[in-house]
Amino acid sequence: MPLYSHDRLKKLFAGQESPDPEIQNKWKLCHRYYNLAGAVCILGIIFAGILRQDNSLLGLAVGVGLIAIAIFLEYISQQYQQQLSNILHQRGEPTTGNQ
Repeated sequence: MPLYSHDRLKKLFAGQESPDPEIQNKWKLCHRYYNLAGAVCILGIIFAGILRQDNSLLGLAVGVGLIAIAIFLEYISQQYQQQLSNILHQRGEPTTGNQ
């Protein structure tokens, strides 16, 4: 399973339009953490590139730190994905999107 799989999110969480507020809230949290992880990862790469131009180890450390934070945010997103998948499975709702 790839780390950043937007197609997986769409397929797994066809319940984003669900009338159940619990499912909607889980999907929104998962999607927010997913998007935040992508943004932080890009910032980490940019900071590492810009601040590294003067051969400063600080720039490299900041970039690597931001990328590590992005990986942690992706982990949180994966946990919400799993919780939502379990809720949908328990209720017998489909876990695949429109194909």
